[in-house]
Amino acid sequence: MKVTLYIAASVDGYISGQGGEIDWLSVVHQQGKDYGYYQFYDSVDALVIGSTTYELPDGKVEWPYPGKPSFVFIQQDMKTNRDDVTFVSDPVENVVGRSRSPGFQHIWLVGGGELIR
Repeated sequence: MKVTLYIAASVDGYISGQGGEIDWLSVVHQQGKDYGYYQFYDSVDALVIGSTTYELPDGKVEWPYPGKPSFVFIQQDMKTNRDDVTFVSDPVENVVGRSRSPGFQHIWLVGGGELIR
C-alpha cells in the first residue's frame, strides 16, 4: 500500500493562513489547468484527513471528495450524515494498517499539519 501526502504549501511552508484560510491558492489558479490533480485523485482509493482540514470548508462548499472513503482523525466528538466519511480517534498507524483489509492500494494523506507531524 502507498500513502501519499499531496498538499499545497506556500514557499515559507504554510498550508493555510492564520485563520485557516486557503484563499492564497487562487494566485496559481489558471482556467483549464489542474496541475495533475484529477489524475492523482483518480489514483487514490481512500483519504486520511485531519479534523481541522476537514472543517476548513465550514459548510460553504460541497464535500469535495464524494464517493471516496475518507477517514477523519478527531479528538472531539463529530458527526456527519455522509456514508463515505468515518471519524476515527485511533493512532494513524492503526487506521492505515486496517486499510489494507478493504484492499486500498493508494491512500491520500490530505492534511493537515498535526496529522502529518
